[in-house]
Amino acid sequence: VVDREEVAQNGDTSDSEPLAKSWKQAVSGIGKELGMQEFVTESARKGGETVTFFESIVLCLSKYAQFDGRASRSEFWWFYLFTALATFVVYLIPLFFGIIAGAAGDNALGAIFGILAVIGFILVFVVAIGLLIPMLAVGCRRLHDRGQSGWLQLLFLVPCGNIVLIIFWIME
Repeated sequence: VVDREEVAQNGDTSDSEPLAKSWKQAVSGIGKELGMQEFVTESARKGGETVTFFESIVLCLSKYAQFDGRASRSEFWWFYLFTALATFVVYLIPLFFGIIAGAAGDNALGAIFGILAVIGFILVFVVAIGLLIPMLAVGCRRLHDRGQSGWLQLLFLVPCGNIVLIIFWIME
């Protein structure tokens, strides 16, 4: 339990900060500890500039839940590619274990690989959920770069709305 006087002396007001701001600080703190910001040029950090594949990954993960601002087309599409590749590669793990479990049959080895396949599917779910928020954030920033509202991403919920949204993301 934190003493109120100690909080007042230290100037720590973290209990009154919104949850999103504290998450943002935690994620950016991890990025600073890992030295991730060193890989991104100053012009790319400001947005609107062409970025490389690795710069876009660092930018999007360092701006984990930042829905304001702008994102260039290269930043958006490189991160979209990273998300698709990361999800696909992680999906190969349970697929591999599932094939082995099926080939092993109903013995102990098959059961072990079956359990590993289930754990792999849980990993796929965790990676997909973990990359969902930065994907939505960069999509929102990309729409802001075009002068549109980030709420247009709700078009994914409408049949054929994703086609319209992809066209908006592609346009300059």
